[in-house]
Amino acid sequence: MTQRDRFEAIYDAHYPAIHQYAARRTGCPDDAADVISETFLTAWRRIGDVSEGERALLWLYGVARRVPANQ
Repeated sequence: MTQRDRFEAIYDAHYPAIHQYAARRTGCPDDAADVISETFLTAWRRIGDVSEGERALLWLYGVARRVPANQ
């Protein structure tokens, strides 16, 4: 599996959960979109650090939690 394939599998599997998380945390569609895009951009850049299987979702939650704090 290439890095792109792995990223696409992670994105497809976990986008809905990250979207719901971002929407609850921000309350604003534009801010939620920013959290989602930054989270998956970080995942793409650090694809080697993303955990395998369902643990990938926990890794993504950790990133998503930090995005608003970093802005």
